[in-house]
Amino acid sequence: MIQDSIIENLQAEGLLRNVPRTHVVLGYSGGADSTALLFLLNEIKQKLPLAVTAAYINHRWRGAPPAELPLIHRNCLKSQTPLVIVQADLTVPKTENAARQVRYRQLTRLARDLQADAVLTAHHADDQIETLLFRVLRGTGIDGLVGIQKRLVMQDKEAASVPILRPMLDLSRKTVREYVENQALPYFDDPTNEDIKIQRNNIRTKLLPLLEASFPQVKNSLFRLSLVAEGDLHILEETLQAVWEQVYGTDDEGAYLHAVRFNQLGLPYQRRIMKRFLGGNRIYADFQTIEDLLHFIRGEGRKNLDAALKSLVNNGEGKARFLALYKDKLRLIAAPEESPAKTPVAIPVPGEVPLPGGDLMFRTIPWEEPDKVNVSPIRPNDSQQVFVDLTAYQDKPLELRTRRPGDKFHPMGMDVPVRFKKFLINRGVPRFERNRLLLLAHGDRILGARPGYQPGTENQAQADSHPPAETGSWNRNASAGSGGYPVRNRTGR
Repeated sequence: MIQDSIIENLQAEGLLRNVPRTHVVLGYSGGADSTALLFLLNEIKQKLPLAVTAAYINHRWRGAPPAELPLIHRNCLKSQTPLVIVQADLTVPKTENAARQVRYRQLTRLARDLQADAVLTAHHADDQIETLLFRVLRGTGIDGLVGIQKRLVMQDKEAASVPILRPMLDLSRKTVREYVENQALPYFDDPTNEDIKIQRNNIRTKLLPLLEASFPQVKNSLFRLSLVAEGDLHILEETLQAVWEQVYGTDDEGAYLHAVRFNQLGLPYQRRIMKRFLGGNRIYADFQTIEDLLHFIRGEGRKNLDAALKSLVNNGEGKARFLALYKDKLRLIAAPEESPAKTPVAIPVPGEVPLPGGDLMFRTIPWEEPDKVNVSPIRPNDSQQVFVDLTAYQDKPLELRTRRPGDKFHPMGMDVPVRFKKFLINRGVPRFERNRLLLLAHGDRILGARPGYQPGTENQAQADSHPPAETGSWNRNASAGSGGYPVRNRTGR
């Protein structure tokens, strides 16, 4: 019985056993499969402790309101199921993979907000077969042969504890559609399902029937392949863990791969390690992208082997990412942006001035005598203040700008200034980060610096001033790094 199969799969995940009840969020599109699951769950909740919330994700790609919405409302009313309609972000790329990632993130976050136990989707056995064939024909590794998993946990910090379950994955499309017809359930028949320009539709309507005509057991064979691949992948991941621990690390700037150790691995290990590293950051790269990254890491065709950037495809959220190599460490970073102060901005003393391109404000205020007792000029790395003795800087105004050739910096404890470029190199600041620094300068003398900031995040900066002493600060939200680079200093003597 179809209902018993769903109950068995949910109970295998520890659901339908809770007191007082289990709460699930159903991804509901209005199609035949999700409509079947909606009404099956309605039957189950009549006899077991179950609450269901239906969720429709509107990607807003069609321009007009979705034609299926009235039917979705009627079916939810008939099954006495609460309905939530979620509007997806219009900036997401219009691709099947991006849309799927958005749906899953939206559903899991909604489940978290509702304190639900799981998200359910209506994938069935034929979806599994079509997915396997699609991946084999497109090109895949052992991961792709696993196909659709009964349980999926998103790599999303906001909702990582909410699993996505497929309780109908053991049921055929024929079984599900027979239930819909026997119950006379209305559903939305998406016309795109018959569009043979879509590869999955071609597989379903043309390729599978052709294969079954010559190989009647092709569906069972593909199912067994999926089960074997899942077991082999589990063994592989256990073996890979020891290698992963040799090359993976974290520091104040986040996660990285040790480039030298990575290059010492065999090619199969490199592919698998890079795939895991990217996947942990929600970047799902194909075979060719990973091969290109391995060429980049080996330095093929590149003059500078110590510091470089490699552009990656956009992730599901449409944000550009880069693989950065510096000081033998491989990191994933956002697209490097120039500092907002390309054109020097004069700083009034005292006074305040907004910075171009965002909401950051730089303010100079006096450092009064009592402050000299209570506040040390030696600031921690994440401090937003810089102290300046203006008695040595009266001939030129203070300004905020980016770096220039010939800039000098006077670190605390040194008798003479050093070249600012050399200081940044010694501090391990990557070359591609140096032009993003927002600098407080007097002529060619650098008095303080902060990493670039992201405009539009309610940033605010402050500087305190009053001869003979001045102090300046940047709001913590304004930095795009893990703290200021050279603000732990006292300049001027």
